[in-house]
Amino acid sequence: MKRLVLGLSAAAALAVNCARAAEIDNPFDDWAAKSAERDLAKILAGRPVKIRFRVDPSMPAQAWRLKASRGVLDITGRDGLGIAYGAYSFLESIGCRWYAPDVSRIPDLSGWKLEDMEKAGRPAIMGRWMYPGSDIFPVEWVFRNKGTTGAGQGDTWKFGSPGPHHTFPAYARAITNKCPDKVGATWFCLTDPGVRGAVAEEMKRLIRADREKSSGGSPYSRPVVYDLSQDDGGMGYPCRCKDCAELKAAAGSWSGPNVAFVDAVASEVAGEFPDVIVRTFGYSYTELPPTNGMTAGANLAVRYCRSFLFQPLTGETDNGRILRKWNDCVPGKSIWSYWRSFSGPLFPTVKNRADIADEMRFCREMNVLDYFAQSETPSARAFSMLQSWLFLKFSENPDLDMGALSGEFIRAYYGAAAGTMEKYLSYLERRQKDLYAKIDPAFLRSVTSGYLAMYVQRGYLDREFFATVLPLLEQAESLVRENALHLSHVRRERLVVDRAFIDEYRAAEASPKLVRAAAERIAANCAALTEAWGFKGDAREKHLRRAADEAARLGAFAVRCPIPAPPELAGRDFVEWSVARLGDNALGLKQGLEFVPDASSASGGAVCVKGEKKRVPFPASLQDDWTGKWDKARGVEIPEDGKYHLVKIGTIPLVAESGIWLGDMLAWIPPLAPKPEKREFWISVKSEASRYLYDRLFIVKPLKGTDK
Repeated sequence: MKRLVLGLSAAAALAVNCARAAEIDNPFDDWAAKSAERDLAKILAGRPVKIRFRVDPSMPAQAWRLKASRGVLDITGRDGLGIAYGAYSFLESIGCRWYAPDVSRIPDLSGWKLEDMEKAGRPAIMGRWMYPGSDIFPVEWVFRNKGTTGAGQGDTWKFGSPGPHHTFPAYARAITNKCPDKVGATWFCLTDPGVRGAVAEEMKRLIRADREKSSGGSPYSRPVVYDLSQDDGGMGYPCRCKDCAELKAAAGSWSGPNVAFVDAVASEVAGEFPDVIVRTFGYSYTELPPTNGMTAGANLAVRYCRSFLFQPLTGETDNGRILRKWNDCVPGKSIWSYWRSFSGPLFPTVKNRADIADEMRFCREMNVLDYFAQSETPSARAFSMLQSWLFLKFSENPDLDMGALSGEFIRAYYGAAAGTMEKYLSYLERRQKDLYAKIDPAFLRSVTSGYLAMYVQRGYLDREFFATVLPLLEQAESLVRENALHLSHVRRERLVVDRAFIDEYRAAEASPKLVRAAAERIAANCAALTEAWGFKGDAREKHLRRAADEAARLGAFAVRCPIPAPPELAGRDFVEWSVARLGDNALGLKQGLEFVPDASSASGGAVCVKGEKKRVPFPASLQDDWTGKWDKARGVEIPEDGKYHLVKIGTIPLVAESGIWLGDMLAWIPPLAPKPEKREFWISVKSEASRYLYDRLFIVKPLKGTDK
């Protein structure tokens, strides 16, 4: 059988030019079944086959069954969703693939006929959610790969009101008047019977309202999971009353009172809604399971949050051993996994392919109900489409062959550059693994999930890394120069590396010529690749503005390289963030920045905080949430003399979630060493009548024998 790798336009043309559609009997009027019918009709057009969609109410959710005999294919499921998954499983069995939104493989079916057969299947994990943030994946691409991020007109894995996570504040607001002495803004007493009853009644009210809204719709679009969980990070600590404190002490952590509370609510909800699953967090101060032998009812699930980019959730890891203990306590498990870094600019990172496969197999063993991969801004990280596709495939079927599947994608996506891109990917995986092997495991165990998600090391971005990777990407680009689609995919990976190269140009010992070349490539590629990613409407305009802003910053910066160190830091060991790095798109700021061209700046420009109300003295401070250490500039006034002044803000132990406040701007700082180490922070700042301008930030090793 010949196979074709098609871009979207070619695939669409193939569908349009078909003489007639296959004969399909579809009695369902829901989004999932109609989507599957359209794709079957296009791909099998003109082929001698009749397809019938059938319902079996006794089948489990999302399960499917195929039976082909004498040219007739029956696709059976409990509802339209199961039938659709059966349809796409059948299309995959004859060679169809949807690797990426712009790359599909449709087989040449000349001479094909339907063979008699019987097959059945069901996804290993019911909720399979790869969350890309503003880098929105097309719904059709996700659905064809059986992902459950929602399907526009009919969500395929829907969470109930008031939301999918961090819902304590919403419930606290709803029951404040009923339990005024037992409720705060983000918390409530976990042992008080009145609070438990009030929360249960509020949840039942929300379920009734949700079901009224979804009545008449597809059965699979009705919410099945209702969240009851603490606020984010370390915020919203639970009640410290005598009963809560005693239960916490008996259970060994705050997960004891939390599980008891949510289980009581879930039990009451089950009386009216036995099909509803109530879910809470195993996260931050509720991360460790109770140690007093408590067990929860059948409709409770814990969303465990200790799976990280470089610390996978498998049976051989500390993360996995904790999940096994949760398995003894609660029947339902849910995973929140971090597939990206959360401090500092994004850079070339991947979740190791072997870890993806092992993690999904372990999750199946632990009867994980749903898996949420937090992966915002995948377009700014390495091999993002490969990672997303592998997640969708392995969360559905963990028994697939990772090597074969990964190789298949790389050949389709990078074409003639596949071998070179595989070399780069394998090298990146090895460098990441080697770096993390040097970190003290006891230290990693001591950091809770809320902070460990921030602990992502950049230490492999050194001279060796760029000396190895930049030539590979140059070679890959030359191999696909005549293929616009494959060239755009290679350039997407090169853009990620070029950004990191600019960030780390001192560590890379880069020549000014190489820095300027990287800046020029970024300026040329970032807007084009924003278009290629498929953004539409407001999202497209926002990303194009960011691309233009980034190009302006980099252009101003690159022509001035190498920028000399300030005299105050001569001979010191430091990491520098220039204006090229101090950008809205890089740092994940709570408030955005605006680039200001400035000839008096050492790096060609500066940034200011949009809408900032200037305060005197200079309002800069440091925070390290993990250690509780704060430091700040005291009484510093910046002269309005048109010059930049170097100001030392202070010194903090740089661990995981460390931040620098410059007025109203918060930038998260990545860890710089495989263990906690103190760092001085210096900022180059110019004062104007209504604002401060920042052009360089220095993170400096203290001199020996001093923390000052």
